[in-house]
Amino acid sequence: MRGPCHVPTPHQAPTPHIDPRCIGSRSIAQLFGGSHAQRDILSLTALHAAFRGGISEAAQATAFERTQHKPTSPWARRLSRHAAQLSAHQREA
Repeated sequence: MRGPCHVPTPHQAPTPHIDPRCIGSRSIAQLFGGSHAQRDILSLTALHAAFRGGISEAAQATAFERTQHKPTSPWARRLSRHAAQLSAHQREA
C-alpha cells in the first residue's frame, strides 16, 4: 500500500509528482508528537521526493526552510545548492 510520501522501490518507475499530503504532513507533525528527529524525517522525505519528482519550487522552499532552522549545517547548505541546481536545470530545459 502506498502512503502519502511513497518512494518507489527500484523495480517501480518514479512518478513525476509529489503528493501534496507529503508536504502538508510536515505542518501538522507537532500534533501527533514524536521527537524532533522523527519530524525531521518528514521534511527530508518531502525534500527528497521533490528532488526525485523534479519539483524545484517545493525543493527550494523545503531546503530554504531547512537552512533557516539549521543555518550552520553544511548538509542543509548542500541540499539548498542541489535545489538551486534543479531549478537552474529546469530553466535551461
